Amino acid sequence: MSNKSFLTNKGYDFDNCISTKYWSIKTRIEYIQRKILICSIIYYELNSNMMTDNDYNIISQQLTEMINNTDISVVKKTKYYYVFKDFSSSTGFDLYSKLNKQDKQYLYDLSCMLVNRGMNSNCKIKSDKSKRSKKK
Repeated sequence: MSNKSFLTNKGYDFDNCISTKYWSIKTRIEYIQRKILICSIIYYELNSNMMTDNDYNIISQQLTEMINNTDISVVKKTKYYYVFKDFSSSTGFDLYSKLNKQDKQYLYDLSCMLVNRGMNSNCKIKSDKSKRSKKK
């Protein structure tokens, strides 16, 4: 699935993509929340880019519309509700600072992997691998 064909000028076209057609509204919201978080981390923390500003604005507006048109009880059950409860589609600079420690580390590491796969390989992963190995 090409990301560009999945992303339209109105946002992600979940209904016409076979792999996302049957996702619940909660899953769709979580997908966009995670995408926005990763793009925000890549842009503001790693000084790189994963998508154009226009595409970011499109999915941010789509998320805002989805949240506004979905029962609040469903929205509150999304994984990143605590970050997006007062979200404005105008910016994402403060999203990383709102993440809890575990989500911050997970999404930062994921963002680093995405940046390293792409054109920018200057990402420095903040995680301490020795601490992780002791927990196993």
